[in-house]
Amino acid sequence: MMKSIHQAEAEAEEIINQAGEETRELMRKADEIIAEMTLDFTQQGQLDAKQKDSLAEKEAFAAIELSKAENEKVCMDIKKNGEKNLDQATNLIMERIVNSLGHH
Repeated sequence: MMKSIHQAEAEAEEIINQAGEETRELMRKADEIIAEMTLDFTQQGQLDAKQKDSLAEKEAFAAIELSKAENEKVCMDIKKNGEKNLDQATNLIMERIVNSLGHH
């Protein structure tokens, strides 16, 4: 009977040790999975950030190009208006010069 009790205690101790070992193995695997997931999330976050930066950069360049096009149009309009008035301004200046010299 004593042998049975000692044998049962030994078996119980073996089961406890085995359960402890299995628990440690499960914890190690859980740590590995958490590390992999953390790495995956970090990499995905970095990829998302790069994509957002790239999109923002493209949008900024598009806005700059649009602004440049609008500025070029305004400059061309000013130049055209200036060219239209150039002949009239030249004639007016010539007329004043002639008038100031006394030739009417």
